[in-house]
Amino acid sequence: MDLITLALTKKLISESSIQGKEGKSAYDIAVKNGFVGSEPEWLDSLKGDTPYIGENGNWFIGSTDTGALASPEMGGYYSEENLIALSTDEINEICK
Repeated sequence: MDLITLALTKKLISESSIQGKEGKSAYDIAVKNGFVGSEPEWLDSLKGDTPYIGENGNWFIGSTDTGALASPEMGGYYSEENLIALSTDEINEICK
């Protein structure tokens, strides 16, 4: 590419918007898929219960006993730090 073409290309790129169109927010997508409520209500709906090991040795999510025994064979996720770092889906996957 010659210098003039390069200079013109750089000028066009700098003067034009290369960014794509702004997309829908996650809230907008949730509403489109049936969520009813305000954006703060939707944000609150994303909060889940922290999994923990119950007195019977099973994983609990909220007050629900998953029926899955928390054992070293399942990854050894015994510490509170590990439990907080895991999502409900990750706990369910580990407990399969």
